[in-house]
Amino acid sequence: REILRYPRQSLDSYGYDYIEITAYDYVPSGLDTGKKLKTGFKGSNRRFSRRYETIQLPMQPQLSEATAVSWGQDSLNAIQAEGAQIATNAIRDLGEGNIGEALGNMVTDTGTAINRLLADGGSKAALTAYFAGQAVGANVLGRSTGQVINPNLELLFSGPNLRSFNFNFTLTPRDPEEARVVRKMIRAMKRNMTPQRSNEAVFLKTPRIFELEYIFGDTNREHPFLNKFKPCACTNFTVNYTPDGSYMTYRGEPSMTSYQIAMSFGEIEPIYSDEYNDGERTMGL
Repeated sequence: REILRYPRQSLDSYGYDYIEITAYDYVPSGLDTGKKLKTGFKGSNRRFSRRYETIQLPMQPQLSEATAVSWGQDSLNAIQAEGAQIATNAIRDLGEGNIGEALGNMVTDTGTAINRLLADGGSKAALTAYFAGQAVGANVLGRSTGQVINPNLELLFSGPNLRSFNFNFTLTPRDPEEARVVRKMIRAMKRNMTPQRSNEAVFLKTPRIFELEYIFGDTNREHPFLNKFKPCACTNFTVNYTPDGSYMTYRGEPSMTSYQIAMSFGEIEPIYSDEYNDGERTMGL
């Protein structure tokens, strides 16, 4: 549970804003769904278990976030819609235990659907061509009548996306103690983000997850006007030991004169609209 800070002087005592990264043991979500699923932010999220190192780094020049959701094209032509309605009625009747009624209604609904399709500007020839094309996998309708069935194309919501964040820091230790802190930071990140082996190495345990926070130096609390983070996995960690273009170490301390680290994090759960529940007091999530 060591606090590793760069620069080594206490950032909070000088009133500087900083980024705080804390490692925790991963807690599986289990088979819970819906409201029972372990979600939320710091304080309410049960995905955070035993705490490990805390790393504090100064703010970087570019801080950004991107919120996105998935939408996709979907079509439902008139014949599919009629078939879906027939299937819905049959499933409802079967669910109520009315097997005979379900079979009878399927026949009746099918006849009604055909009559409705023919009455809606359709023709027997067009319907015959459409079903013939479905049977042989060719566009018989277009070739024989010069028409296509209306696909009723629409863009529909298909699900949320998970946010990702990238950070880059150049660490230049100025004394032997700060050099040791920087090395501990790098070692802690590499150790916490990698999988753990079981006793017999038959299974691999999920790497530790991370809590990220932007800290407002005046209050040493979460910054109210920057985004919050849900539990994150570190998906990539890169160390450049010669960021200045040449190999160089300090005399008497075999530390590199500078290190450049790049970290990529991905939130392990999506954000939902009802979680924006703090009015206009903050930027939200």
